[in-house]
Amino acid sequence: MKSNLEAIEVVLEAISKAGYKPGEEIAIALDPAASEFYQDGKYVLKKSDKSAKSSEEMVNFWAKWVKIIDVSLEDGLAENDWDGWANLTKELGGKIQL
Repeated sequence: MKSNLEAIEVVLEAISKAGYKPGEEIAIALDPAASEFYQDGKYVLKKSDKSAKSSEEMVNFWAKWVKIIDVSLEDGLAENDWDGWANLTKELGGKIQL
């Protein structure tokens, strides 16, 4: 796969081909363990995006995914990124399970 998003699209296609409705009959839960790729106050996505992302950029990253899939997100930001978590909760807390 060329990207993480491409992998999710394949999973969504498989769910549909199996006769289920993604987001209704089958839920997708992601656990990216963001603390693992949080370095010096930035998020470094080594495989899919070489640039380091700020907390705000990561919130926007997850918001784009939420527009594509109904998802539950565990550890979407680093465990000590409190300002980022406040922003993520504000932006997506009412739309998805965090």
